Parts: sequence; structure tokens; C-alpha cells
Amino acid sequence: MAERGALVEVDGELQYDAETAAAFATARSAVEDGLRERGFRVVHSYPDDFAAQEGYEAGEPGRLAFFVNPLRLCSVGLWVRRFGHLGELVTDDDLTHQLARFARPHMPDTELFWDLNLGHGMLIAAANAVSKRVGAQRLMGHAGLSGRLAMVGDTMSDFLGGDVAVHYAVGDAKPEFKRVADYVATAPVTSGAVEILQRLTRGG
Repeated sequence: MAERGALVEVDGELQYDAETAAAFATARSAVEDGLRERGFRVVHSYPDDFAAQEGYEAGEPGRLAFFVNPLRLCSVGLWVRRFGHLGELVTDDDLTHQLARFARPHMPDTELFWDLNLGHGMLIAAANAVSKRVGAQRLMGHAGLSGRLAMVGDTMSDFLGGDVAVHYAVGDAKPEFKRVADYVATAPVTSGAVEILQRLTRGG
């Protein structure tokens, strides 16, 4: 399940709303075209993956690069970075705000979930009507599942409701998610997820 539940994978087959995907594909292309017309560099990659490439091609210090999440189908994910003097990619809160202002008019004409994450220099736009709860219910329907899912998460966006899921929080989850979780791991991030999966395989 991905993109706030807009996309689910069942037995290796992706299930999503084609109309929503087409609307966001149009929006993504419009943003990219607009940036390129202004002479900016647009890259289909994650910033960290791009910088980790062998033969990484840094821009001149001060030049900008815009990154487009290459995997999203039913939403748009964008980053902006400035090249530093050593070729490093630098985030900038003002640039991220400018990217959001530029991208907003190109987005589908629907109520949006607008996630402007300054810490990561990132913008995510998705349909507000979609949530992980909705996605989980779609996933269960497609897979013919009943009962409750196991949901591993770190924020309240991962809370599906007790009727849909048993909730597991990684150790560095937000306090409000920890309070509603059925189990809280001692370890953070990936190690916490491994801890939870090990517990699940033991039937916990």
C-alpha cells in the first residue's frame, strides 16, 4: 500500500484509480515543463540517490536542481536543492516555499492533501479524499481479507482505526501515535520495524 493508500499491490498487480493517476501525471508534466522552460534542471530521481550515483554530475555552486519522484502514480512528489561549493545538495526553506507556490496552480482541480516538508526540502500533493484507512480497506477487499491488518507506523497518518488494524509503533514514533499503538518497539526506524516483524512472526 502506497501514496496514502491511493495505490495498493495485490499478488504483484498494482490497483489504483486510472483517472486520478492521469490527473496527477498531467500535473507532474506541467510542473516539469514549466521548470525546464525557465532553464532549471529537472531530474527524475530522489536527491540522495542522485548524489550517490557513480559519476555524480554536480551543478555550479548556487545553481538549482528540481527532483521528481519517479515512482508516484496517484500523487506528485517534488524536491528542490541548491548546489553547494563542494557539489553537495543543500535544502533551502524559501526555495521549497517557492516550489510549492509554483506547483500549486498546476495540480488537479480537487481537494488536495498538501504536505510541505521544509526539513526535507520536499513537497507532496495527493488527493485529500484518499487515506491509508481507505487504502487498507481497498487492499483487504482486493485480497479477499477479513479481520485486521498489522500496521507499522510512526505518525497519526498511519492510524487506520482499531476496527481495521492492530497498530505497531517504531521506537521514534510521534508521541500521539505511540499512545494509540497496540505495541511500541524499543528500537527506532528500520530496526524498530524489524523488531515488530520478528514479534509478528512469533505470533505477538
